[in-house]
Amino acid sequence: MLLFMKLFYRKNGTGLPFIIIHGLLGSSDNWLTLSKIFAKDFAVYLIDLRNHGHSPHSDEFTIQAMIEDVLEFMKDQRLDSAIILGHSLGGWIAMNFAVRHPDKVDKLIIEDFAPKEYYNDLIGFLEWLLNWDIASLKSLREGDRQLEEISNDPAVRGFILKNLKRKKSGGFEWKANLEAIQNNIDQVSGYLDDDQIFEKPTLFIRGGNSDYVQQRDEALIKKHFPAAEIKTISGAGHWVHADEPEEFVRVLQEFFLL
Repeated sequence: MLLFMKLFYRKNGTGLPFIIIHGLLGSSDNWLTLSKIFAKDFAVYLIDLRNHGHSPHSDEFTIQAMIEDVLEFMKDQRLDSAIILGHSLGGWIAMNFAVRHPDKVDKLIIEDFAPKEYYNDLIGFLEWLLNWDIASLKSLREGDRQLEEISNDPAVRGFILKNLKRKKSGGFEWKANLEAIQNNIDQVSGYLDDDQIFEKPTLFIRGGNSDYVQQRDEALIKKHFPAAEIKTISGAGHWVHADEPEEFVRVLQEFFLL
């Protein structure tokens, strides 16, 4: 049975509504700094997806359920429509939301994600995390050393470590509901139906050092988002907003003026 849930959120600023949806294992915390910049011109809403951050956990982790969560959130906040930005998994949710509810989306921004399948890239990553013995960790520093087995990027390791919380009895536990996420891993990416098209202004931003959005994906993007601009920010990886925040903000501000 599909049940929406009340999402945790943070709000900053006043003006036109701007909703930001984080990526897999992310949270609203990841966007606090940039939200202060955007809050000069917008009412910025940072939401925690279900099974992430401070939002409730659920065994149900489907795209449709998360679309319903966003719809309910907009209803609660009395938002008729908004600019919506989604990073990674958040981008997939934002794409699906836009093609299903185009009247609710004024402009769409997708950060380093394409409407295609990423399933195989994520299976091993989530399995490693679920098998990781975090209950025996003595410190986050020790956790960082162990994470070097799957990533040599300190930023990626730090991103993962933000999902750990210390238990009163010692060791750590996950903030995110990893089991539900893994059980529904086929929901975190995929292909849109041929007739699912969003015709309003859309911006796809990709990192120059990331392989998530490749040149061959541009035709697929244009098929479903015919008004899309595709911008590459050099020097950035998958977390474009964190790697090159000033350029990221500049590109968004240009897009807002269209």
